[in-house]
Amino acid sequence: MLLPDLKDSTGTVRHLVVGAARTATLSRQPDSMGKFNSSSNQQIWQQVGNAMPSGIWSTPAYFNGAVYYGEVGATLKAFSMANAKLVAAPQSQTASQFTYPGTAPGVSANGTSNGILWAHENTNRRPARLRRRQSRP
Repeated sequence: MLLPDLKDSTGTVRHLVVGAARTATLSRQPDSMGKFNSSSNQQIWQQVGNAMPSGIWSTPAYFNGAVYYGEVGATLKAFSMANAKLVAAPQSQTASQFTYPGTAPGVSANGTSNGILWAHENTNRRPARLRRRQSRP
């Protein structure tokens, strides 16, 4: 997912893309995607090891400085951003867990206020349903 421009600790504006499998990865220069160099991959800005140990099967959502991930068989987690980097531990998470394949979070808002975090859930035991959580302003 492409993030809005963020400033690092030196005030430099960073253009970043975030993704995950089991490790959350921030990559820089989205306009240079596909230029991986196995001996020196300078496109990786940050990796947060084992942030989602069960794995991710969807894209995250972003709102007001937080990245939301719906891990397989686990909770929906909110990771805050600081100085153009993800904080390693989630700032919050849902009480309930989402079975396979996890959830693909989405946010609706009025600009930067009145954010609502949406998450779908689909299991063999019950029909699909949509959950919502008021997001922090």
